[in-house]
Amino acid sequence: MALRFRRSIKIFPGFRVNLGKSGITSASFGGRGATMIFGKNGIYSNVGLPGTGLSYRSKLSGNSQRKSYDLPYKANLPNEINDGKKEVEFEIMDDGNVQVRDVNGNVLPPKYIKIAREQNKAVIDKYMTDKCNELNSDVDKVLHIHLSTQSPDNSITFKEEPFDIQKPEIKLPLPPQFINIGLLDKIFGYRKRRIDEQNEFLRNTYDKEIQKAHLDHEIALKVWESQKDEFTNKQRDKAYSINKGRYENLESMSLFLEEHLKEICWPRETLITFDIQNNGKKIMIDVDLPEIEDMPKKIVSVAATGVKLNIKDRTVTQNRKDYMIHIHGIGFIVIGETFRALPMLEEIVLSGYSQRMDSGSGNISDEYLYSVRVNRKQWTMLNFNYLSQIDVIKCLGEFEIERNMTSTGIFKPIIPFEN
Repeated sequence: MALRFRRSIKIFPGFRVNLGKSGITSASFGGRGATMIFGKNGIYSNVGLPGTGLSYRSKLSGNSQRKSYDLPYKANLPNEINDGKKEVEFEIMDDGNVQVRDVNGNVLPPKYIKIAREQNKAVIDKYMTDKCNELNSDVDKVLHIHLSTQSPDNSITFKEEPFDIQKPEIKLPLPPQFINIGLLDKIFGYRKRRIDEQNEFLRNTYDKEIQKAHLDHEIALKVWESQKDEFTNKQRDKAYSINKGRYENLESMSLFLEEHLKEICWPRETLITFDIQNNGKKIMIDVDLPEIEDMPKKIVSVAATGVKLNIKDRTVTQNRKDYMIHIHGIGFIVIGETFRALPMLEEIVLSGYSQRMDSGSGNISDEYLYSVRVNRKQWTMLNFNYLSQIDVIKCLGEFEIERNMTSTGIFKPIIPFEN
């Protein structure tokens, strides 16, 4: 039954956290993604981008007179380091445990974790707490995506952006160092001829380099001009869409809504289909909702020792309730931002569906979980200054809605509104 409408857009994830059947992925915890380095120049946090080979480093503390972050090595450690102080790496693993490694990647005994915390307690405690809060915050964003919804009265205005690509400048090669002709070269003609040939070669080579530099500059200039023209055209089209097109032209409405919805930070790849009707006064929207298996199943806390993250499973009931919040939050923000993007809209019919297995046939099919009809006047009565106080499930239930679910988040399929 899904994909009923003529225009479909695919929106790619914007949240850092990755969701999966195992909960938060290893990249979120660290492993190769997040480490602390204790070295002679201070303590640094390294955060990597998995799969890219890229990373960035931020300094957590400066050098101190005590150099307390330099951990002592023992003679029986790998590679027999005896000079007393070396750089070590403090690493949060996928399971929440911590390892300390030397510069060669060798894992140091657990007692060095204790030494690290004793010598750098404030920094390590803050690092562990920040990591814990960061992970739980990301999960919270997934569960409360609707909190970024803005009031439809918060108008969208066109802000001209500068073209920030610098105009290319020609880069001329340095002139060659010609060989001077000395007295002996003048006396012995063969030597002068050889120098003349070498200088002629240098001159010809330089002339070719000059020609190539001008040609490269000409090509770069054409590319830059093309980029500038494309940017200018996009700016012009965007200005038209915001200031005029989305008020009177169905194609402009569709294109602008597509771009506007893509600006929302989505936790997973999301397919949205829609059809604008009644000269822009009504829109039918279908949203491909996530599966409950995709929801985060973990919650993180700092262990009493301060050098371990406790990773616990959320209960099945809590997972279902989280799913209820999330899929209603998706509907909420899509409705809100659609009203905001298209000022002429008077009514939105949004239906959310999910892929589920038929217990009779074993086949996967699309099943609608809820369908809601909202008019602009009702929507504008919501208090967008206190979205955190709104129960998004109850809120959508205040409108005309089709859904069949229990208080613990068990859904049965429904027939969505057709018009």
